[in-house]
Amino acid sequence: MTESSDSQVKKDAKHFDERAASYGRDPNDLLNAIPNEVEQSYRDDLREVLGEFTEYKSVLEVGAGTGLFTRLLDVWGCKGIVGIDISGRMLDVARAKLPHCSFRQVTKEAEPHLFPPATFDLIISRQLVCHLIDPIAVFECWKTWLKPGGRIAVIDGLWTRKDWRGRSGALVDERPLSCTQTKATVSYLLERSDLVVKHRGYLERVNRFAKERFDIGQPREPIYRYVVVASAEIGP
Repeated sequence: MTESSDSQVKKDAKHFDERAASYGRDPNDLLNAIPNEVEQSYRDDLREVLGEFTEYKSVLEVGAGTGLFTRLLDVWGCKGIVGIDISGRMLDVARAKLPHCSFRQVTKEAEPHLFPPATFDLIISRQLVCHLIDPIAVFECWKTWLKPGGRIAVIDGLWTRKDWRGRSGALVDERPLSCTQTKATVSYLLERSDLVVKHRGYLERVNRFAKERFDIGQPREPIYRYVVVASAEIGP
């Protein structure tokens, strides 16, 4: 009998609680950190597919952690930012950095009633879907929470087995998006959740930065970061 999803989420939360104090603090760690030099690359890559961030007045970041990416969304002009995460200690770090943003700890991957329907005009995640146990259940929640005309943006990477280390290495054979070598998998699962994929592509500037900074074989993030953008509606 497999372990329940809730039990796995509880273990994941404990794991990230233990890493909260140091997570993303090493500027040379492209796996988790977002060095200052690559912030503009993220902005330019994402603005091409999401438009101006100032247009988003209600934003949900799923897997906000210590607020590394939340801070950028805030600086770029997003309003009404809410971040959720399973790690209470990571969210404590985020609250200290961004007291004007709202953060909420969750205990389940998929909680359809966590927010009312049509609450957010942007739902975004970075390096989150690779950890999901049941991506379709999560994406269905996102569809419910999305306002008409809103956008979902999934940012992740083409991870290899070598990118998962220690305790996390055991998750590769348990999490469906942990070790894929194509962005098509996320697109397919979003479509199976009755969402419409509007864009799928690589973060060209971010990937170029990583490639120039690290040689193959060095500890680094995958060269190929991607973003998939979806909507609940057919049309442009």
